Amino acid sequence: MLQDYPISPLEVVSTMIQAAPFPGYFCSGHNLVITFANEATFKAWGKDDTIIGLPLAQVFSNNNQAAIEAAINTYTTGIPSHAQKEPLKLEKEGLVKTYYFDTSYQPFYGDGGKITGIFCWANDVTALVTLQMELQTLEQTHPNATDVKALDVITIASHEFKTPLTTVKSYIQLLLERAQKEDDNFKINALTRVERQANIMSTLIENLLNDARISDGKLTLTKNEFNVHELLIEIIEDARLNFQTHEIIMNECENAFVYADRNKIAQVLGNLINNAVKYSPKGSVIIIGCKSIDENLEISVSDSGIGISTKDQEDLFKRFYRVVNQQTKNVSGFGIGLYLTAEILRYHDSTIQVKSEPGHGSKFYFSLPAGFKKSSTPSETYSGNN
Repeated sequence: MLQDYPISPLEVVSTMIQAAPFPGYFCSGHNLVITFANEATFKAWGKDDTIIGLPLAQVFSNNNQAAIEAAINTYTTGIPSHAQKEPLKLEKEGLVKTYYFDTSYQPFYGDGGKITGIFCWANDVTALVTLQMELQTLEQTHPNATDVKALDVITIASHEFKTPLTTVKSYIQLLLERAQKEDDNFKINALTRVERQANIMSTLIENLLNDARISDGKLTLTKNEFNVHELLIEIIEDARLNFQTHEIIMNECENAFVYADRNKIAQVLGNLINNAVKYSPKGSVIIIGCKSIDENLEISVSDSGIGISTKDQEDLFKRFYRVVNQQTKNVSGFGIGLYLTAEILRYHDSTIQVKSEPGHGSKFYFSLPAGFKKSSTPSETYSGNN
């Protein structure tokens, strides 16, 4: 239990950064002097605590101008900056190599509402970016070796991420509880943003672990009847927290029951909503709908995004497949979400389908056996390759 005494907003940021297992640091003043950083930052950069007190530009050097400019832009404009797979040239043990990070720069407001610094969270995705590159090469030279290589790396990386992330989320919840008790809106907003990113990372890890389970024939389903309307309310509330740039609404899903694995269907819907957010413009509407067809319930997720060509639709649900064109080049992802969606539904004897055309949005939909509300519903467990 945390002690009950007042702490400053900067102390909140410092506590979160020091507790995080991934790189985090704080820079102050217009020179962006590194005020504090955690051990994960030192390790990721190949540095030690002698960088404390140095300007960020001096630590990064001119080889990483894009990262420096992103940090400066956040400080001068107050607009948060996010970079996916941001390349950084870092020297470790005498060798200069390129590493890749998903990075978020956030402004920090001091007394009087003036920006006095920025804090940064980073996630080292070098292993995953390298894996993507290796897989592309393997697919061309040794097609049968690809799945084995991917499975080994994904399983190890996912398990390594999961435990420390659980610790971080626990700290966030404790700090949020204190901030709400103190009615401190700054702390509540800052911690809510951090929690949002932690939830997104947690979803990615669960996707990677399920990918490994499917490849190894060890995915398990526990089926029972559940209320789809209640599940969708939970998912939409989480989505609205994580994706505040879009309007997410639900149509015609009241009193709808299905017979399926509730947690796995939640993951399917989460993946589809995440996909819709990625490929549709900010401010647009994402619609989740339900429709009874014979003895089944059709569930759909529709967006008004960039759409998908007929050619890309043929490969859309293949493992690691990503649509590559001018509109998608800055969209992050590893091509796992839709593959997992298709595989989870295959285990349910269902199929994911898509209706889309370029420039006119997309509709993803699938059907599950309809159920009826009962006072007692038996459950069944399935595992292995169906």
